[in-house]
Parts: sequence; structure tokens; C-alpha cells
Amino acid sequence: MRTLNYVPEAAGVDAIAEAYGAAIYTNFVHAVPHAQAGDGGAAEAGTDDGGTGDAGSGEGGASDGGVVLANDTIIGVPAANGAFAYRTADVASAVLALIDMAARHSADQPANSLKWQLAAAHTLNHLLQRARDPQTGMFFQALVTSDDPGHDALDVPGDYPSDALLLDVNASVALSFVRAQVILQGNAALSQTLSTFDFIGTADKLFAAMNGTYVSGSPTISLWDGVPDNPTATKGAGYMEGYVPSTGQLLTNKPTRGNALAMAALHHIETDIGGTYAWQMQYLITVVTAQVSQNAGLLTVFPGQIAYLPGASKGFTFAQVYGPDGGDAGTLPLAKSYTSKAIDVGCESLNEFWYGFRH
Repeated sequence: MRTLNYVPEAAGVDAIAEAYGAAIYTNFVHAVPHAQAGDGGAAEAGTDDGGTGDAGSGEGGASDGGVVLANDTIIGVPAANGAFAYRTADVASAVLALIDMAARHSADQPANSLKWQLAAAHTLNHLLQRARDPQTGMFFQALVTSDDPGHDALDVPGDYPSDALLLDVNASVALSFVRAQVILQGNAALSQTLSTFDFIGTADKLFAAMNGTYVSGSPTISLWDGVPDNPTATKGAGYMEGYVPSTGQLLTNKPTRGNALAMAALHHIETDIGGTYAWQMQYLITVVTAQVSQNAGLLTVFPGQIAYLPGASKGFTFAQVYGPDGGDAGTLPLAKSYTSKAIDVGCESLNEFWYGFRH
């Protein structure tokens, strides 16, 4: 808004954002009981000195890009038996808000800035250690803090099975990470607590996870509709909705939100470091924006389409209900409807292309 010289309006939005950011820290940042975290002691969220250990690990390791800190923290809501429930994409977005607050107030509120940074860093570590599927490297959608081996307990099923690995979730996390990197690049005053975290590299590895190449030489399921590790083999046609490990079902619809967020995050990665999957950008741009050939993307599902639907089928017809055998079982409700959520995220993803633009 400031770029368009809407300065008073931008100040009003800032005030709303500041109130939300403060509420995230006050109401939703929780210390994970150490019996669950596994280090045997009691701790208070955000009270250590912010020291970090080795921020990296071997490819495919459980702590890729993680910050090793004494405290274990999550952003969520109380659940049974002293545990906390959280939704992975929401947590990543909340971490981004805390980082933004810390950057804005590093000079005028240094004590609060450090608290917000520590909460963000501790939570990031928990996400990377406890919210991912160990085989694919993708994030689960919703969990509850626990002592379960491998990852936190999966939350109760909602619209999808509890172990579903969804494009929307993982693309959203990736975009939050690359946006955090932008904030850090412009704010040298932030402490080493966050500056040692490789946001952009971790986002790039998340794309490797979505492409089934998280662990080199051990391919897993790919959400990319094409050959994920060979850009010359097929042009590719965007990302599919997700994968359910417990049933082996690949969810083949192509959601507008997930593909739009993936395109936005990949643009940041391509601009900053190139990245392993930069070659996918040209195909995602076609999927999200092209309006030439029928059934070639999310804007050509039916003749005369003028806005975004919630998604499409694998072949860019109307999105389908998944049958018990994984096949199509009719048209998904709202599949033929324009929705404000889909239109909004399509515009949001295009807005990210201002990043890196010389102006």
C-alpha cells in the first residue's frame, strides 16, 4: 500500500497486524513439556539466551535447517493431558508474524524483539523435528505434541485422513519460510538466533520433498505431475493435491491454492539461490495463469472461464471426488464455482512476482 502511496491506510493495516502479532505471542506460544520434548527438565518458552547449535545437517536428516535450542516451543492451543494441538501451516505463518514483529521493533522494543525471535526459533525447531513425515520429508497437516517416535501424534481426521501429506500445507510453509528470509535480509539487527537459520535452503528442500527426492537416491512419492528430477523428460503440469501414506492413495486433483503458493515460493527460491526445481517455474506459470489452450491449466477448465475455481482434476477438468479405489466418483462440490478464496490466492501469488523486480 505504501508503494501505491496509501500511507494512512497502510498505517491502519499495520496497527491491526501488530495487534494480531502480539496476541500470537501472548495467547498461543507454549512451552512443550519436557517429558514430551525428551530432555528431562522444565523450561519456560522463550527464556534461554538464544544460542544456536549447528543449523544444518545431512540431506534428508530430521533436523534440516533446524536451530538446536534448549527450550522446546510450539504455537498452538491446549489439548488433553498438558499437550498442545497445532496446524503446521498456521504455525509457520505465525512464526513469520513473530519475525516481522521482531524486525519492526528491534530498535524501540529490543526486549520484546528478542522474546519474539526466541519463540520463533524454538517453534521452527519443533516443526522441523516433530511435524514431518520421516520418509518423504513433507509436513503433516495437524498434530498434537507427544512422545510418539518419529513425529508428534497426528490430530483427529478432518476433511482428509490424519496422515495426509497435502500440497496446500507444504507450499504454504515454504512460502512462509521464503518470506521470513526476505525480512532477515533487510534487518541486520536481528540476533543470531534467527540469522543462522537457512530459511531459503529449507524451503528448497521442502520442494525436494514434494517432488519425492528428499533423500538422494531414495525416491518417494512425488506430487509433481511429471518427472520430478528430469526437466527434459516431460513439461509437467503442476502439483497434485497430496498423498495418504496409510492407504497409498495419491490425491490427483490440482488445487488452485497449493499450486499458486508453490509458484510464489518457488519464485523467491529461483530469485535468491536458483534452487533444484527452478525449472518448474515456467510450467507452474502456465498452470496458474495461461488462458490459451482448453484444459491446459487452472483458468481453462471450461470454455469462457474468467476466474479461479477451487481447483481442477489431474487433466484440468472439474475437480473430482475420490472413490474408495482412488478413482473418480463424481464432481466435487463447488468444483464449478468461482470462490473468493481461490481468486484471492491466485492474486496473492502473482503479487509475489514483485520480489526481485528492479523498480
